[in-house]
Amino acid sequence: MAFKFMVDFKEKSKNYLEKVERRPREKPTLKLSVIGWMLVLPYVVWSLIFWIYPTVASIPISLFDASIIGTKNKFVGFQNFIIFITSIEFRMIMYNMIRFWIMYIPLAICLSMIVALMLDIIKNTKLRALFAIALFIPNLTSSISYSVIFSKIFNPNSFLSRAIYTISGKEIGWFSDPGIVLFPIAIMIAWKSCGYYALILLANISTIPKSYHEAAVMDGAGPLARFFKITLPVINPTFLIIAIYSVTTFFLIFGEPYLLTGGGGPMFASYTFKLEQFHQLYERLAVGMGAAVSIVAGLFAYAAVLVVKKLVAKEV
Repeated sequence: MAFKFMVDFKEKSKNYLEKVERRPREKPTLKLSVIGWMLVLPYVVWSLIFWIYPTVASIPISLFDASIIGTKNKFVGFQNFIIFITSIEFRMIMYNMIRFWIMYIPLAICLSMIVALMLDIIKNTKLRALFAIALFIPNLTSSISYSVIFSKIFNPNSFLSRAIYTISGKEIGWFSDPGIVLFPIAIMIAWKSCGYYALILLANISTIPKSYHEAAVMDGAGPLARFFKITLPVINPTFLIIAIYSVTTFFLIFGEPYLLTGGGGPMFASYTFKLEQFHQLYERLAVGMGAAVSIVAGLFAYAAVLVVKKLVAKEV
C-alpha cells in the first residue's frame, strides 16, 4: 500500500511537472530582476575576487619557474606539473586521500544522518533549535582551537590512551604511528562537520510528508524499511550534497596535520594537497610549482565530484 502510494505520487509529480513546463513563462518585471541581482551580487563579487580571479591567474603562473620574491621567472611549460605528479609527495598524497576517504566519508555521513534523525524526532521547536545551534558551533571553530583540544584527548597520557593500554596492553601513538595517524584526524574533522551536515539533512527530512510514513506503517513497514524506501530516496539530492562535501574535504585539510604531526608526518602519512601548496609557496617560495599543485588538486576534486554524482545521484 505504502509503496504503491509512492509510485502513484511519483507519476502524479511527473505529470504535474510536464504541465508546468508547457505553460507559457511570464517574463520577470524590471523590479524583480533588480531585486534578484541585488541579492546575488555580494556572492558574485566575492566569487570573482576570491575564487574566479585567483583560479584563472594561477594557470599562466603554473607554466613558469617563478619565485615569490621575483628572483626568477623562467617559462618551463608543463614541467611543474610533471615534477609534481612524478614526485613521492604526490604518490603519498593520493594514498592518503584514499585512506582518508575510507575513514572519514562513512563516519561523517553516518553520524550526520543519525544526528539529523534524532533532531527530527524532537517536536519542541525551541529545544530542537537549541540542539541545532549547539551542534553547528563546532563548524565555526577554527582548526587551531579544536586541534589543541583533540591533542589532549589523543595524548599518550590521556584517559583514552591509558584505557586502551589497560585493555590491550599496547600504547598507541595517535600522531606518531604512520598507520593510524589519519584516523584521529578523520574523527576530528567528522566531529567538526557532523552538525553542519546534519542541519542540511534535517532541512530536507523535515519536509517529508507524514502521510508517507503513516501509509508505510499501515502497510507493515518497519523503521529500517521506511528509512531506506522513503527517507533516503526523497532526500537523495541533499544526500548528494553531503557526499560531495565529504569527498572534497580532503582537498581542504591543512591545520590539523600541520599542527599535530609536524606538517604531514610521520613519513608523509598525513600529507595533503594544502600542505604541499604551503611547502612550495611559503617554504620554497616557488609560486609556479605552488600554482601547479593547486590546479592538480582542483582537477582531482572536480573528478571526484563527477564520480560521486554518477554513483549517488538518481531520480526519485
